[in-house]
Amino acid sequence: DVPFSAAFSSPLSRARETAELIAGGRIPVQTDARLLELSFGAAEGMCILGLQREERPTFRLFSDSEHYVPPEGGESYRALCRRCKGFLQEVILPREQDWEHVLIVAHGGTVRGLFSAMFGARAQEIYGSHVQKNCAVNRIAYAAGVFFPEQIARDHCEEV
Repeated sequence: DVPFSAAFSSPLSRARETAELIAGGRIPVQTDARLLELSFGAAEGMCILGLQREERPTFRLFSDSEHYVPPEGGESYRALCRRCKGFLQEVILPREQDWEHVLIVAHGGTVRGLFSAMFGARAQEIYGSHVQKNCAVNRIAYAAGVFFPEQIARDHCEEV
């Protein structure tokens, strides 16, 4: 029932299809490559179930983002944060007066990168060290040049 003014998603089908379901045909969903998941390089497509939790690239990313070392050929956390910040500065913020509610559907690492771009040093405190589940919903307000966390999901579709 949220009257979204704009909707954006990663171009990957699972995110795009989720955004389209949420938008319900009321508004078009625009894709942006800056909302793609963090590139895990040589670890892309790897089955991580056989690895110890601490050896999993995603564990390292979410447990200590600032010191995350990507697998060979992978994207650094700082590079992810730069592209997330670029998306916010170039796409979202210039239209802040035009849009009341904006839907952004992305991936876990990207959401963490967006949090870093929005909240800076407070991102870890706000987001926590867990990996949000698929379809987790976060509500962020923006006013007078500042982002405010209204609801940060600790589980999927929590209290929505």
